[in-house]
Amino acid sequence: IHPVLLFEQAVFHGKEQEMSYLSEMLSKLGKEELIPLSENVVSNCFEFMKPSLMDYKPMNNIKVKFPVQPVYLNPNRAMQGGFISAAFDNVFGVFCFLSSGRHGLSLDLNTSFFRPIYENDELTITVYLNHLGGTLIHMRGEAHNNSGELAAVSDTKMIFAK
Repeated sequence: IHPVLLFEQAVFHGKEQEMSYLSEMLSKLGKEELIPLSENVVSNCFEFMKPSLMDYKPMNNIKVKFPVQPVYLNPNRAMQGGFISAAFDNVFGVFCFLSSGRHGLSLDLNTSFFRPIYENDELTITVYLNHLGGTLIHMRGEAHNNSGELAAVSDTKMIFAK
């Protein structure tokens, strides 16, 4: 199946399962009361990326794993940097919501890449809380491959939506 068709299928035809991964994460964390509030917390690409919650320490960090799907690959058969940045942004958004109970909008997103993540590997993103204020949240993150090697780092500032 063509990658664009896969994307359209996931985003447009999968609406009946919208937020299923986020709802599953919230259930695993015992935060079912947040499920109704979680609408529009993450973009459709979060669901498309098929995240799995690995660990969560409130007000400290969250770890989420993403499979490296064929649609993410560049000509070298490695995950394209934009998808790695999207994975960071998606985890930042969820962690913002879990840490503050509020929706966050990215003001900036900085990502540096150190090594490729290849096809059939998994990208593990760990996000840490740096600062939680009244209007802004600052977070940093690390991405590792299955061998535990550092592949990328990222940081962001988000402003809380009104």
